[in-house]
Amino acid sequence: CFEKRRETKNHQSGHPVVQFRTPSEVLGAELKTEDLTLKILEKLFQRERHSNITCNGCLQRPIIGLRFKCDTCPNYDLCHQCISKSITTDSHKLDHPLVAVPKHRIPQIDRDDIELGDALGQGAFGEHTLFLLSLLKLFVYHLGTVYKAIWLSKKRTVACKVIIASATRSEALFNSFLKELAAYRELSGAYILKTFGYTQTKLAEGLNEYRLITEFMEKGSLQSLIDNADNDLSIRRKLDMSCNIASGMRKIHEHNMIHRDIRPDNILVNDQLVAKIGDMGIARTVDTKDCHTQIGCQPFMPPEFFCGENNKASYNQKLDIYTFGLTLNILFTNTQHKFQVLSKQKILIKQSPVFWDLICRCTDDHPEQRPSAVELEKTLELYNIAFKQLVIQVDRSYVSLSTEDKNKKFMEFYESFDPQARKYIIKMFPRVVRENSSGSQFG
Repeated sequence: CFEKRRETKNHQSGHPVVQFRTPSEVLGAELKTEDLTLKILEKLFQRERHSNITCNGCLQRPIIGLRFKCDTCPNYDLCHQCISKSITTDSHKLDHPLVAVPKHRIPQIDRDDIELGDALGQGAFGEHTLFLLSLLKLFVYHLGTVYKAIWLSKKRTVACKVIIASATRSEALFNSFLKELAAYRELSGAYILKTFGYTQTKLAEGLNEYRLITEFMEKGSLQSLIDNADNDLSIRRKLDMSCNIASGMRKIHEHNMIHRDIRPDNILVNDQLVAKIGDMGIARTVDTKDCHTQIGCQPFMPPEFFCGENNKASYNQKLDIYTFGLTLNILFTNTQHKFQVLSKQKILIKQSPVFWDLICRCTDDHPEQRPSAVELEKTLELYNIAFKQLVIQVDRSYVSLSTEDKNKKFMEFYESFDPQARKYIIKMFPRVVRENSSGSQFG
């Protein structure tokens, strides 16, 4: 509801809110529900110093007391005094949601408070590091491996990404680790993986270990869900997840960032089948000249990614739109596209039965022809809301149908609703059509 800016009773979108990091933790403190009033929070955190953070309203530096971060404007902070005076500067508006944030947005956690369990994803070590670890008789954690873990003091199941680096690589890896932390620090939302904290430990002989603790997603990655034959997802359920991913991407783009690696392996799914964008390790702020390092999974990268020199290429947020389009086609067809290594061409083996026009627009070779994240979110939501209102709420037997029958119902709805929906979307988001514009090859 927060992501959709829902307003009910006396609540308005611009009212300040707090987020629960865990069921009883707010702003790093254990609080009861009855204590969650602005007056109590103001008194409790009145001496809190937010080092190096400037209030964009009164220019106080550092902010002392409660700090509120705009959920719409990138890097926009206000102190409690400016909130109470309804101060707005720059592009900030009074109806923009404001979220109270703690002094340490992502706190450092005691390493001994995290008990590692089974590995969820594998990485790889360099031979030199493996040799060192074997000499030191250390338990080998793979580079970048994610583990199911227990946060002991919270009695909470979490996911823990573990990175171990030799002395020669520690500085570079730590800088990369800090960048991932910074990305998660800037972003929070219902459809972006929640981060609880991190650990940093010197092991021995120059080896360093870094851990990133995030929420545990019971169903694993979207790719593993697609590959699992037992998970028979209906088209409507896949549409729900597509809306989740589009909303997460819209949030990333609103904060002037590019994810650069949106694909099924980096989408995590919980037991309620809510999809969230994870792995912010290579997400970056948009370069003013659209010039970025050529980092990303090549089979998902658009043509402009391969046009640079000296490991640099000119691309922008439309890169995420391209990878999202390929992800949509995989989700709705359960089939991976082919990637031709020499030509860098993507060939879609199967055509999605729904949203094919949208997928083609997302994967257009020309970035300017691709839709925005906002348009994608609004388009997918339009179909999702309409199906719930016109079919699910009318036909109560829908929930008990087989997946095959549910899909038949959805396709009947889609074929009748699609023409009018397209006209409505075009009015909302007028298109500039380029001659000879074409998406990925379809084989």
